[in-house]
Amino acid sequence: MSKAIGIIVIPIGLTFFGYLLVSSIGFISSITLFKSCNEKYFPDPKILSVTTDYNVMKNGVNGISFNVKLSLYGLKDKDVSLWGFFGTNETYALTNSTLLLDRNHRYCTADGHVSVDSNIHVTTSMGDNTTISLFLPYSEFHIANPDWDVKFLFKLFYEGQSPNAITNSIQEATSQYYEIPRSLFARNSTLKNARWEVDYNTNNTPGINFYLDFDLNGRSGRTESISITFWDHSKNGRSYTKRKQVECLYQNSSFKNVSLFVPYSELIELCSTEESYKDIYCFLNFPQSSDNCHLDFSISKAQITAFFNTSINSSN
Repeated sequence: MSKAIGIIVIPIGLTFFGYLLVSSIGFISSITLFKSCNEKYFPDPKILSVTTDYNVMKNGVNGISFNVKLSLYGLKDKDVSLWGFFGTNETYALTNSTLLLDRNHRYCTADGHVSVDSNIHVTTSMGDNTTISLFLPYSEFHIANPDWDVKFLFKLFYEGQSPNAITNSIQEATSQYYEIPRSLFARNSTLKNARWEVDYNTNNTPGINFYLDFDLNGRSGRTESISITFWDHSKNGRSYTKRKQVECLYQNSSFKNVSLFVPYSELIELCSTEESYKDIYCFLNFPQSSDNCHLDFSISKAQITAFFNTSINSSN
């Protein structure tokens, strides 16, 4: 009887053991199948982080490189687009009304806001450590209010979605807000040194030649005008202004020995006033600056007249 029972028990045990084995294999297969389905039908894109590199030169243009780290899980063989939006506001919330408005149709959305973008075709090699770098020149930050920091964030869109506006588009992934310090865009001017020659002659034209060393900050990609204004200190306010264009290649540009020549023939009219003031003074004017820089320079009307008359006699 015990043998019979033994014969019966052994198959039951093997059957139970086999059931466990088959069940385990089936459970593992179901996990694998679910994971495969999740990758295919439940993509989970994320913007993991954004880092910035300042003062990056690209094709001779100075700007900021944004390095966006992405997780493109489940997006194999799909096309997506990455967009960066920029704005100024007292709070972190950026809306369409606080986004930077584009002025030259170069780096912008279709509805006219400053942006950078990149189209991405997702391949099998793009996992949780995919980094996309986007570049925006300093000159494209069209900032109307320099008193606030520039805030930005990035959004990831599926192909076919239009990122025309930051609030009415359905984004698939959004980064946190980041900040660019306002000091990077601060527009200020500094005169470092000024020299001059009062008996300078060029092409048989006598005059005063100024040599200027100065810094212009916050003006990358812009052409600015510097000027020197002469006036006779009279109540009539007679003056003459000489201007010169300078090109700012960098966000913070330094200039040395910038020459600005003023012929005496341009100043002779200031010497004809009947006011008792004998000297002519001058100011150096920097672009977009409310402060004029008074140069420690003056020249007498008699000296200008003498130089001018000498040049006239020499030409005759």
